[in-house]
Amino acid sequence: MASSPQKSGLFTKIDHEGWTGIAFVNTSSDMVNVTLTAYSDAGEAIAIVVKDVKAGEKVVKTAEQIFAPQSISRASYVSFSSNQGVVGFFLNGYGDKLDGSKAL
Repeated sequence: MASSPQKSGLFTKIDHEGWTGIAFVNTSSDMVNVTLTAYSDAGEAIAIVVKDVKAGEKVVKTAEQIFAPQSISRASYVSFSSNQGVVGFFLNGYGDKLDGSKAL
C-alpha cells in the first residue's frame, strides 16, 4: 500500500461497528504540522485536531485516540492537510474482517 507523500488527503471510512486505525508517516527531514478534520455524512466538520509530527516519525492510533477528548461518534470520514507531504493509510476491523486503503 505504499504511496507518495501528499499534503492533503482523505481517510474515506470511519467504522463505528468495529474500529478504525489511522497511520501517517512524516518522510521528510523537517517537522510537519498535520491538521485532521472529522466529518459527518452531511459534510459537517465535527472535530479538528492539529498534530506536530517530527522528522521520520509515524503516528499510529485509532481514530478515537487521535481526536480524543473530542467525540467522533458521528464521523464518516477524516481529511488531513499538512504543510509538507506525509504518507497515510487507514485500517478498519470488525470481528475477523480487516480492510484498509492508502489515504486518497
